[in-house]
Amino acid sequence: MNLRRELATFEPRPGQVFALIYMFRFTNPDGTPVDGFRPGFAAGSWPRKNIGPSWLVAELADGTEFCFRPRGDWNLHQNYLVDTVGPLFSIQAE
Repeated sequence: MNLRRELATFEPRPGQVFALIYMFRFTNPDGTPVDGFRPGFAAGSWPRKNIGPSWLVAELADGTEFCFRPRGDWNLHQNYLVDTVGPLFSIQAE
């Protein structure tokens, strides 16, 4: 996923925000894993009403903001760095 391309093509609908959702599992109807699936963040539109206290707001260096739900417990008093070099990105403590 190219985060900047996803953000550039995002057209918000009323009540929606751009969000990154960590997908740890993707299964077929019979419960078996989908071939080729790797856990990671998926980007897209998400209902603002579903953004709760476990979500964080990230701000890129250019001022672009998006919401994401961490895949674990993070320290709310620490800054995190989103590295968007190339088609992938990572999130780590500064």
